[in-house]
Amino acid sequence: MKLLERENFLTLLGEYAEDAAGGDSRVVLIAGEAGVGKTSLVEECQARTPDARWLWGACDGSFTPQPLAPLVDVADQIGGELAAVCRSDEIPRSRMFRLLRDELTASDALTVLVFEDVHWADEASLDLILFLSRRVRNCRLLILATYRDDALGRDHPLRTLLGEAGTHRWARRMALPALTPEAVTALAAEHGVDGRKVYELTGGNPFYVREALASSGDQLLTSVHDAVQARICRLTPAARELADWVAVFGASARLADLQQVATTRPDLLDECLESGALVASGDALRFRHELARAAIESSLPSHRLCAMNAAALAVLARRDDVETARLAHHAELAEIPGSVQVYAPQAGRQAAELGSHREAAAQYERVLRWTEGADPRDVAAWTDALADEYGLLDQWEHSAEMREASIGRWRELGDRRRQSQALRKQGHAKWRLCEGAEYERLVYAAEEVLQGEPACPERGWAWLSQAGTLLDEDSAKALDLALRARGIAEEFDDSALLADALNTEACIRMIRHEDVTALFRRSLDVAAEGNHESQTGRAFSNLHAFLAGENRFAEAEEVLAEGLEFWELCDFSTYEACLKGGHVRALDRQGRWDEALLIGRELVSRAREHLSPVNRLNPLGGVGRVLARKGDPEGAEMIAEALGYAERLDSADWLLDARISWIEIGWLSGDDDAARERAAAAVEGAQGVEPLLRGEVAVWARRVGVAADRLDPLPPPFDLWTSGDELAAASWLSDAGRPYDAALACLDSGDQDAMREAVRQLDALGATAASARARQLMRSRGVAAIPRGSRVATKLDPLGLTSREREVLTLLCDGASNAQIAQQLVISGKTVDHHVSSILAKLGVGSRTEAADVALAAAASH
Repeated sequence: MKLLERENFLTLLGEYAEDAAGGDSRVVLIAGEAGVGKTSLVEECQARTPDARWLWGACDGSFTPQPLAPLVDVADQIGGELAAVCRSDEIPRSRMFRLLRDELTASDALTVLVFEDVHWADEASLDLILFLSRRVRNCRLLILATYRDDALGRDHPLRTLLGEAGTHRWARRMALPALTPEAVTALAAEHGVDGRKVYELTGGNPFYVREALASSGDQLLTSVHDAVQARICRLTPAARELADWVAVFGASARLADLQQVATTRPDLLDECLESGALVASGDALRFRHELARAAIESSLPSHRLCAMNAAALAVLARRDDVETARLAHHAELAEIPGSVQVYAPQAGRQAAELGSHREAAAQYERVLRWTEGADPRDVAAWTDALADEYGLLDQWEHSAEMREASIGRWRELGDRRRQSQALRKQGHAKWRLCEGAEYERLVYAAEEVLQGEPACPERGWAWLSQAGTLLDEDSAKALDLALRARGIAEEFDDSALLADALNTEACIRMIRHEDVTALFRRSLDVAAEGNHESQTGRAFSNLHAFLAGENRFAEAEEVLAEGLEFWELCDFSTYEACLKGGHVRALDRQGRWDEALLIGRELVSRAREHLSPVNRLNPLGGVGRVLARKGDPEGAEMIAEALGYAERLDSADWLLDARISWIEIGWLSGDDDAARERAAAAVEGAQGVEPLLRGEVAVWARRVGVAADRLDPLPPPFDLWTSGDELAAASWLSDAGRPYDAALACLDSGDQDAMREAVRQLDALGATAASARARQLMRSRGVAAIPRGSRVATKLDPLGLTSREREVLTLLCDGASNAQIAQQLVISGKTVDHHVSSILAKLGVGSRTEAADVALAAAASH
């Protein structure tokens, strides 16, 4: 069937190819529903660009994806070192990614790299596309990635790629629509069929149109599934059986494999190919589209499907080049528990090693569905492995559920070391879920079960976890435990334990206000050398947090860049969220609020859908503080949410951080009684915590009139601030690059010139609520010549509204209810109430109708 209504898209692809041929790379994301013709479009583009080198990588939707299958396809086409590396089980994926990048950027001719059906891609393959989209600028490369956009769930991993890759200047997106009724009518006329009926049946989907017209005969069938079946039913029984076998083998079936289970006479092959039921692809047969293959496979009776998969498994298992993920798929459909128990764990381990943790989890889920006759130790190990994968995906509720099961299994088996390990990891899961009391109980239980056992790494891990519970109460004991764990790590040559011991030691010494940069760096080096993803992620996150806390922002950004490059090469959600959350905090401190909101809002959106509670604390706190200072009532809601998580976690540092923000909320709103009450509680809980955090508590306590002498001694600039030399503190903070805090120090000084300068700084930052509170304090103290000013955004708005208030007013003018506004803007109903009240007050009206009238009149005058 000829391509209709696609010329504009082909013209655009031609232009992108010309750009890429000139050294201006392009990444094109091609969307469309199943069967809309994405592959046909790309194939036509290839026909029109014959001088380019074309490399194709496909994602298979017929079974749980094999990690990096598209890369293996491409490597086989390129050959050389890349092909050898991709076929090895021992090579880290970072080397594969870099080899491919070097290959693509070295060519002087245009290369077109096609990734087909990336909605089926494993996460490592999605990471590869994202890596290339960031790293192949200014070379002769055109990347085309096709995907279905009609079945992407809200948490589909492809959405992350679309969101990030789509923001690059060199990225382009196109969405293929269905054919119009006119195009379908033109095609139907060639078959003597009523085009209107074809369009009603197919909705203009090109694949469905083709199948409907090919099977129409005297009468148009009533469903596309029937149309696919009708094409197959025209075959002789022997040819139909051959097509059935092709459907069972998956995306493609090698002729040599088919010959072992089916009759493959030349006349049967010709019949299948000439009818259009199958197409030849090298030495293999395949269906023209996955929809057709799936339709045939689903029509097979269950008993026959089971027997055919068993036969396919026997054939494929004799080959040494078949992915274990594919063997696991056939083993499960063949209902052979023993084979599932062999292949699924292997596929899970391979996926995990390549960073495809979703696929690894799917394989462990598979084997745990087929535990009949399995060794109980294997079942316990698979359960542990699944819990680990869920944790790496930041799905801690699922991780905790699996870990609870593994704890029971190891207890029944009498394996106290594995039980200890499971208890400790369960404690970690509970910490991530902000269940502080359970975390503490479990990490002590992890050591208790080892009573009577000789020295072992598991004991070192238990000590490290216990040290984490003592950071704020007894840093000396915590340090002793960390050093003992370090000794165990060195005795048993356990690099993962050593990396974590160094990291924990650095965290403890940080509380003592020591420079721990070198210690964190050593932890990072040990973790990276041992290829320990979790320890590497923790080291990046904690080093960044330390540097940002010390106002060494340039160094912190270098660590951020290192960390983000690390996460480009491995799929690891938990610590990526930690690092980005810490970056939001650093941007907040530097007054880079637009950047903080841009990154933080995306994290908050992810947090409420996907991230564990502890990973919600930083983005909620960072975004909440900025919004509150800007006068957005949503900020207070976010801080309250963060405080709730911190109270559940019951970690002094996190709790104090949230309480400091909660004090600020009271101060910004003018509720001094609430601010004092909150400050008193913060002072009570600040004993022994990290000095810089203790200093922030002391400053806020002093600002709202609460004694905090017990928190002395304090590090700079808090010692200056609380001793009455606020201007020196302001100068220190200004030099450190913290404009908001510098402005508050000026305000606290009582010096009228300094207070006026504070207001100007707050206005420049857009801190509407803070500048309003500052002016109110200055008026109450009789300060003259208070600077006038308002937030830049409200100056640009004719009614003096913030951007969010303008959005609310626009919807209000359209007649939307508060509930509808909340749903459209993805904010709470309470926040909408606050915005509406603010709008009515600013406009000087008493009703929504009057507000709409004022808005319409203002629009007409402009």
